[in-house]
Amino acid sequence: MQRVFLLLALAVSMTAGAQTNKKSADKTAAIKSLVESQNYIFKPQTVLPMSGRTHQVNYDYRLTVTTT
Repeated sequence: MQRVFLLLALAVSMTAGAQTNKKSADKTAAIKSLVESQNYIFKPQTVLPMSGRTHQVNYDYRLTVTTT
């Protein structure tokens, strides 16, 4: 009985691992394509001036960098 339970648990864990690996591969491919497109949007949240205190940046500040 313990062998059957052990085999069943092993089979379930292997199928769950295969699904996780597929999702991970899909996510990795999506990130790779975004990086290779070389189009970036930088959205800062805070600014650290040379002197003075840290300032929060408003929500619509962004810097778009594209390479051609």
